[in-house]
Amino acid sequence: MKTKEYWEEWYKGLSKAFLEVPVMKQLVLAGSDKTDKELKLGHVEGKFKLHLVLNAGHTVQEDEPKQLAELLKRSVELAHIDEKADATEVSVSCPGKEMTFVHN
Repeated sequence: MKTKEYWEEWYKGLSKAFLEVPVMKQLVLAGSDKTDKELKLGHVEGKFKLHLVLNAGHTVQEDEPKQLAELLKRSVELAHIDEKADATEVSVSCPGKEMTFVHN
């Protein structure tokens, strides 16, 4: 593949940026072997909730859409997210990327 040489670069700093976002976080993966050292340590420290969808491949949302929907539904219910809550905006920077997350 022509893009293969850039694959590693795409993810540099992403785990750190994810862990630094000051909101409740969850990560949905097909297997725990998909995490790097930084994510493993962050999970052990309780910085995010990890959900494993073991019957899925690379595209969890396509391979197991019902299971993913159920995970997200339960997370929203457990978090008691209020639909009338004020919007919260969080900006995160990592090398070459600027991301803004808005929770309404």
